[in-house]
Amino acid sequence: MAKTTQLKKKNIEYSPQVQVLYTDTLVRFSLGTMVSKMEFATIREDKNDDLLEVNVVIQLPTGNLVGIVSQMYEQINDKNVRKSMIEDLKNYIEFLDTEN
Repeated sequence: MAKTTQLKKKNIEYSPQVQVLYTDTLVRFSLGTMVSKMEFATIREDKNDDLLEVNVVIQLPTGNLVGIVSQMYEQINDKNVRKSMIEDLKNYIEFLDTEN
């Protein structure tokens, strides 16, 4: 089984070739014993509202994926994170309301 890798922020460095891609949704997900795969897509409004175009495919060791999911779950359920997200959303809504 793959070993879960948990890195601290101080151990992360961005490559000069790093790519940031936007996707609208996760469309396919497969969980394997050693490797898992996620496919993300964007909505192609210029062609057909029902068409999802896969634009990002990520394959990673399943053990690492399990670690990521665990970390995401912990962060989403952290009361301080949730409070901060709610406050940010309230501020955004207030900003939008005042622009009218």
